[in-house]
Amino acid sequence: MFLKMMHCMKKHFKELGFTLVETILGIAIIGLAIAAAASLTQTSLRVGRENMRQLVAYHLAEEGLEIARNTRDTNWLQNKPWRNSLQDVFFESANLITLAGGEKFTRTIKITSVTEGADASVMKVESSVSAEKSPLKSVSLSAEFTDWKKGPL
Repeated sequence: MFLKMMHCMKKHFKELGFTLVETILGIAIIGLAIAAAASLTQTSLRVGRENMRQLVAYHLAEEGLEIARNTRDTNWLQNKPWRNSLQDVFFESANLITLAGGEKFTRTIKITSVTEGADASVMKVESSVSAEKSPLKSVSLSAEFTDWKKGPL
């Protein structure tokens, strides 16, 4: 009876040992899965922030073009030459824009005459924006302004 009991105990301990190895292996697999998910989440958040910076830079560059377009349209409405103050104020202007979250962007607006002379009828406006935290992410937009009204009324 004693031998039978010893044999039963040995069998029981062997089963427990096998269960312990399975448990450790299961914990290791779960740990690897959690680590992979955490890494994927971190990468996804970083890419999301970069995409947001790119989107904000695009909108700030578009706003730069709109600033120049608004100046041209205001000149027309006030019966002034359409180029008035575009060359003086905006020829090449750079400003630092800080958003509420602390993100910093630099916008440069450059205006050049495509056609020469006092009656130049085409101007090229370039608006470039770059993010401070990601130098590879910059946006540059350009537009050509013309005197489609042919001067003041």
